Amino acid sequence: MSIIMDVSGNRNFRQLPPSATGERRFAAHFSLPYWSHASASEKFFARRTAETPLQFSAMYFRRPQHDENGNWNCRWIDRCTITDSAGCRVTNDHYPARLQFNIPRLQHWMTEQQFMPLMKVSFRPAFADMPDSPVITHVERLWDVLDLDTAINDNMLTDDRDEAEPDLHAVIEHTTGVVIPLGVGTKTEFIVGQNDMMTIRVRSTGSVDTPYHSLNGNEKYEDDAAAASPSGSPSGSPYTEQELNRDIARWSRELGEHIAKRDTDEFAQWRAAIRELKEEALFEDRISQLERGQD
Repeated sequence: MSIIMDVSGNRNFRQLPPSATGERRFAAHFSLPYWSHASASEKFFARRTAETPLQFSAMYFRRPQHDENGNWNCRWIDRCTITDSAGCRVTNDHYPARLQFNIPRLQHWMTEQQFMPLMKVSFRPAFADMPDSPVITHVERLWDVLDLDTAINDNMLTDDRDEAEPDLHAVIEHTTGVVIPLGVGTKTEFIVGQNDMMTIRVRSTGSVDTPYHSLNGNEKYEDDAAAASPSGSPSGSPYTEQELNRDIARWSRELGEHIAKRDTDEFAQWRAAIRELKEEALFEDRISQLERGQD
């Protein structure tokens, strides 16, 4: 089986410039500009993986709410599935569960690029010497995805749009048991190379290269500011030590003034909002039930 030869005839793919090693690569993508029916994402995935053994379906993530008994209808916070340095599938325990798979916050985190699902898989003959050998799908890398068994056990998935969390789709890959979240404002990319390998990743459609402009002119101290050295700087530096010391003193004074404002009446509402966020974070930690026995 050779994926690279098959997708070259798939109209959804275009050829990329050769990699540094000269490898031929092809790429396809689709965007989710608005919340459509989940079947649309399923079709988009199927068309771009038709030459592979991957099998996709799509559902919605259940909107968390209390039932008539006051219980949650699903467990809406859980840990992501990733691959570790040895290539083994593990749950991500690097930071709290509420900062990982959190249904009410998922779409926002994806559009802000704090959450970037990725699945990299390879395809191998089950019997190398057999001409028509079945193909085995092997997971090479996972990041920011959900295990299907976890999603089922947590009752996170639904086919009913009325029960769904808005702006999210849950795309299920059945041969690997991986759930890939999609959100409005994201783009899903498919990249294949010559090694019978496919990378699927979800990224924000927003620009990641927005130019940075400070409010105090510190751009002149960036590395690329050395293009023109001012007069009176015999060392060739784009600024003098006196200028740097003067600016540091001014910035320190301005920072102190900003910090002092936090205790004024002007920011009373902000202080209340911060307290509420801290309380909400503690609540979400308890809801996740991932630190059982620890209060």
